[in-house]
Parts: sequence; C-alpha cells; structure tokens
Amino acid sequence: MQGLHNGFGGEQGRLGLMLDLMLLGKIIGGGFPIGAVGGRADLLELTVAALTPAYVTHAGTFNGHLGAAVAGTMTLRHLDEAAIARLNDSAAVLADQMLAGAAAARVPAEVTRAGSIMNVHLAGSGQLADLHLALLII
Repeated sequence: MQGLHNGFGGEQGRLGLMLDLMLLGKIIGGGFPIGAVGGRADLLELTVAALTPAYVTHAGTFNGHLGAAVAGTMTLRHLDEAAIARLNDSAAVLADQMLAGAAAARVPAEVTRAGSIMNVHLAGSGQLADLHLALLII
C-alpha cells in the first residue's frame, strides 16, 4: 500500500529500490476501482499472447474500462511531486491535530504515518504503533 502516496516514485523511489514488479491501485483510479501492474519488460511480456506462447492471462472486471482509464489518466496528470508534497504536509497537520485532540480528551493515542497513509492507534505509547511500524518494514 506504500505507493504513490509517499512520493513521486512511490515508496520504492524514496527507498532507492528497483522492483521487478509493482502493483498500483486506488490512487491511480481517481476514485474508480482500478489497478496497474508495472515492471521489467521481460516479466510483463509474459502476459502478452503474441510474444509468449504459454502466456500468463491477466484478466479482470475493469481491464480496459474506459471510465477508470480516463479517471486514472487525469489523476496521474495532476499527481506531480508538488501535489504529493501538499498531500503529505496535510497528513502531517492532520496527524498532529488528531494527537492534540486525543490528548485534550485524555485518550492515549499514537499516529503512525508514511507519507499521507496513516493509522490511529488508541493505546498507550509504543504498544500498537511499534507493531504497525514493524509490519511496514517487512
């Protein structure tokens, strides 16, 4: 889930990784159900019948869905580095406001965040957040 929310090159760009395959969804669809597969040409060619006799079928309900494709295209046109930075900055403000609200209500809480993706943990300091952050690293 650590895709384009976190940076223009995705989380893998931020970490300096070169992936064999990458799966994207949600954000590239502009609200429509859509997904995309990207990666090395030699792996993607395995899904093309004209290039590979024993090709791997990639079928799905929204394959070739015009509405989702247009929404995704428009989203990606506007999702530049500046837009992602604004999104991440807004998420940081929201996280701070959630923590302040929880503190004012005397509710123990933590917010874990990677870019604009965040989770609120209603527990004592370090309990659930440590687990969540560990799972993000795996």
